[in-house]
Amino acid sequence: MVGSRSQIRASWLWRLPVFIVSLFALTPILITIVGSFQTSLPGQPVVWGIAGWKGAFSNASVWHAIANTFILVLMRVPLAVLLGSVIAWLVIRTNVRGKKAIEFLFWIAFFLPTLPMAMAWTLLLDPKSGWINRILQALLGLKEGPFNIYSYSGITWVHLATTTVPVMVILLGPAFRGLNPVMEESARISGAGLFTSFRRIVFPLLTPAIAMATIVALMRSLEAFEVELFLGVPAGIRVYSTKIQELVLFEPPRYAPAMALSVPFVLLLVVLALQYQRVIRGKSYATLTGKVSAAAPLDLGRWRFAATAGCAGFAAIAVVVPTAALLMGSFMGVFGVASAATGSFGFTLAHWNTVLHDSVFLSSLATTLQLGIGTALGAVLFYSLIAYIIMRTPTAGRSFLDVAAWLPWAIPGILLSLSLLWIYLGAPVLNILYGSLLGLIVAMLLKEMPGGVNLMKAGIAQIGVELEEAAQTSGAGFWTMYRRVLLPLLAPTAITVAMVVFIGCVKDISTMILLATPGTRPLSLLVLDYSTNGSIENGSVVGVISTAMGIAVALLGRRIAGRAGDLLTRVER
Repeated sequence: MVGSRSQIRASWLWRLPVFIVSLFALTPILITIVGSFQTSLPGQPVVWGIAGWKGAFSNASVWHAIANTFILVLMRVPLAVLLGSVIAWLVIRTNVRGKKAIEFLFWIAFFLPTLPMAMAWTLLLDPKSGWINRILQALLGLKEGPFNIYSYSGITWVHLATTTVPVMVILLGPAFRGLNPVMEESARISGAGLFTSFRRIVFPLLTPAIAMATIVALMRSLEAFEVELFLGVPAGIRVYSTKIQELVLFEPPRYAPAMALSVPFVLLLVVLALQYQRVIRGKSYATLTGKVSAAAPLDLGRWRFAATAGCAGFAAIAVVVPTAALLMGSFMGVFGVASAATGSFGFTLAHWNTVLHDSVFLSSLATTLQLGIGTALGAVLFYSLIAYIIMRTPTAGRSFLDVAAWLPWAIPGILLSLSLLWIYLGAPVLNILYGSLLGLIVAMLLKEMPGGVNLMKAGIAQIGVELEEAAQTSGAGFWTMYRRVLLPLLAPTAITVAMVVFIGCVKDISTMILLATPGTRPLSLLVLDYSTNGSIENGSVVGVISTAMGIAVALLGRRIAGRAGDLLTRVER
């Protein structure tokens, strides 16, 4: 192995990915900082100054947007941490009924596109026509509906139900599964109740995992865009991400103020990203050991039914309720509005017929499939190579590469879109990328890099080095070993990465909103176009199709994971 490592060390092959990843990860951040002082447009003679900073921070609406951003973060993150921790503990560590189905529902929630789910919640909680509001008005004799989806609490609820809590449950699940049950058993023997044990034993022991999940929730909350655009802007609730879009779409575009507004948030997100990496690098769970047998589920006793109802109810509210509402809405004559004459919803196939025969929809569907498949294939090859360099080679700069691979998490989607737009328009050689499918693939590869590389690192860590050594001893070069040994062994992880990246392309709006042209607009942007241009019925149809794609990918992932588990069981036997 020493000889092969010395060859790897001398090969330029490993230095090139280090350079490329570092360049792509750092460039958007540098462009944001530099561009905030450049008052000219891309392609024009460079003019420097602080006019962008003055234009951004001398505007009262910008300060309101910043305040709104932090208000929504403070409303969302603590609740998500609490709910996610409790639900993950109940589903994984206790005798809650139907735990596999409940956990899978949270996985489906993770795969569902965010904007269509927000549209579904407007059907239910619109202050005037929302179905839940109308039912409560009829039952309780209220003059007005008690809920308003176009509010701080409405935005927070949509995030909790569709993104933040499901992600918390998914992130904390492995930590709860690996927790040594001895501590909990000792607490119960000492007379502590279940929830006292959770509060004083489980929660403190899992502080590193919870801190990691909290940082992720903070980062995702700070860069949130789609829900705030759809629900916040109509109510006058703008956040910094929607304010950036507003500045960029201004005529003429105000790039310098948009980038100046971004700089403080980018620096904050970089700090959070580095802190996240420090937490996961330094985590040490004294209670985790492979020598402890699986613990029996904790008996909730009389609380079992309530816990089951609570977990299943939240999962159903997050997935089943909005999905069913969106499906119904796509068949209504007017989205969410009953006929004044009959009191019925006036179901019709007209909107489906219009969308399915629309050349724009067919073009967007083709773009989405090409984008998703192309990005997924590129992600498997690119991310596995990056992970291999970090995990297996002594290449100079691999530690920096490890940090650089996390930096895209510090770049909000709207800002990444703006930075790449600046690059595509400002560099003559890269002009061809603007509005092209390849340009969108580059953007999505960059956005999904942290999660994809981390999954690949975990997969490579489980593969014995001796397998690679055996291939090299047999005379196989690196690419032969990579193609015939490493990738087949990484197949379960690679499939997971491919599915996550594919569904990221189906869901994403903020990263592609400034880069796509009418000929390369994916389904996610088509939903946004329809919903903001008065054709929300057509938007709901496209939303149902996007949602179906997300559910199909989740079901496919579960089936593949089940087959992989069966295969591993046979190998062990």
